[in-house]
Amino acid sequence: MTVVMQYRELRAEGLGVEDAVMELVRRGVSLDDAVAASFESAGQAQPEYIVDRHGWREYRDGTGDPREGMED
Repeated sequence: MTVVMQYRELRAEGLGVEDAVMELVRRGVSLDDAVAASFESAGQAQPEYIVDRHGWREYRDGTGDPREGMED
């Protein structure tokens, strides 16, 4: 069963988006793959990068300048 199928099954069981993603992680799926499944299931393109709590941009491949996005 693909990660997307597992995600959809969890959502059908009544879990919310975050709970379904975390359940997949508990089952051994990487967080990146679980989040990607949630986006794919919703028919949305996956974001190219995330912005963490410090405002730093991190690309899906793990690269990124930690100073990018910081206020002076």
